[in-house]
Amino acid sequence: MFVHVEEKRKWGSLAVLSPHEANKRGLASWALMRLCAPSDIFAEKDLVRAIAGVLETFSIKKAYAPGVASASAEIISTRERGWVPIGFPGRPVILRNPTYPADGVILSPGEGCIMSTAGCPVIVSTGGDMMIVAHAGRDSLIERVKIENGYSSRTHLSVIGAIVKTFWRLGVVTNKIHMHVFLTIPSHLFTHSFDHPIYGRYNRRLYELVRDRWMSAIAGKDNLGFCLSLNNLIVAQARDVGVGSIVVSDSISEHPELAHTRDGKNKNRRNLVVVKASSSQ
Repeated sequence: MFVHVEEKRKWGSLAVLSPHEANKRGLASWALMRLCAPSDIFAEKDLVRAIAGVLETFSIKKAYAPGVASASAEIISTRERGWVPIGFPGRPVILRNPTYPADGVILSPGEGCIMSTAGCPVIVSTGGDMMIVAHAGRDSLIERVKIENGYSSRTHLSVIGAIVKTFWRLGVVTNKIHMHVFLTIPSHLFTHSFDHPIYGRYNRRLYELVRDRWMSAIAGKDNLGFCLSLNNLIVAQARDVGVGSIVVSDSISEHPELAHTRDGKNKNRRNLVVVKASSSQ
């Protein structure tokens, strides 16, 4: 198995498999959105088997896979109700929670998490002996409904605030939180056109908000639109709330074999991200 990115840290390990690794296994994509209930194993047995094989490589028996597609800016526990196992007897299982969509999950020592991504950053946050693994796409960092309609439809403006508040509930103060950001879409490709026929109005409002609150996240701007740096946006938001330390590494620009939504290729391509919390953080 060829792992394109592998990080081993005190907090545990992170590995990323490219779309090509899915194709080698006869899969069209690593996308997890088709796995929501135990019965989905019948239609997606090849995907489940392939993921089980990956999990076995990393000695993960259970992999929690939160429902990140909704960009809810919520963090849930592995102890939360609603998790359902998807897998074959005697093999590692994927746990999904269709009842509570979330951008991130709290992992205890030794637990694992998987996500399918295409340019949205993954944040591994640690504090004390706990870990939070979170998806941090644009709409998870800045609430789309708030920009479009002027009112909030979720508890947190950003998943960064959700991570911090979750650690507070766990007894971890903000300056003891460490964040590590991985696998962000290249900022020069993450363009937002001001005159886009569908998203132009949203893009203009997004620009004004980011310019006024997190100017460092504007990676370039002209009369036609702007480029958004999700890495800089995450760093700025984390600093705003006093996160103790934050590290950014492994941009997708350093790994051209990995998928992102602006790469001009099949938009169904996904990377598989595997995170395992250390047994002794």
